Amino acid sequence: MRFKRVILAVMLSAFAAAASQSRAQTSEDQVKATFLYRFVSFVSWPEGVFADAQAPIRICVLGAAPFADVLTRTTTGQRVAGRAFEIRRISELEAVTECHAVYAVGDRADAVLKATHGAPILTVTDGALGNSVTRGIVHFVTVDDRVRFHIDDARAAESRLLIDPRLLSLALSVRRRTAS
Repeated sequence: MRFKRVILAVMLSAFAAAASQSRAQTSEDQVKATFLYRFVSFVSWPEGVFADAQAPIRICVLGAAPFADVLTRTTTGQRVAGRAFEIRRISELEAVTECHAVYAVGDRADAVLKATHGAPILTVTDGALGNSVTRGIVHFVTVDDRVRFHIDDARAAESRLLIDPRLLSLALSVRRRTAS
C-alpha cells in the first residue's frame, strides 16, 4: 500500500511538472506572438508588396505548429495601418514567398533564410527552438527567463525593409546597416 502511494505521488508530481512546463511554454509563446505582431507595426515594406491598401499582413509559421495557434489567437481582431492579420501554417518552402513575415524554427530556418534572401520578408527565428547560430532579421532569445530579441538591420536593408529606430533601441543587439 505504501509503495502505491509513493508511485502515485511520483506520478502526480511528474504530471504537475509537465503541466507547469506546458503553461510556461504557452506563456513564452504568447509573449513571442505578441512581440511578433507588434514588430510589424515598426517595419516598412517597399511599395507594391501589398496587393492594395486593405490587403492583410500575411505572417507564415514554419516548423512551430502550436505557435501558429497562439499567434492566430493573439492577432484576431488586431490591425496595423488598417490591415488585418492572416496567419498561415506552411510546410513547403516555396510558400514563404507569399508571406510578409515568416517565423521559422528548427532545421528549416536555414533554408527559409536562403529562400527569402533579398526578398521583402521579415524573417523571425528563435534561439530557443533550433540552431541559435541561424538568425533571421529578428532573432528571439531567452535571457534571465525573459524573452528578448536581436535585430539584424543590415539583413533588413538587403530585404528592402525599414525598421523603426524605436524598435532597434529595444533590441539586445543590432547589426547595423551600412551607410549608402
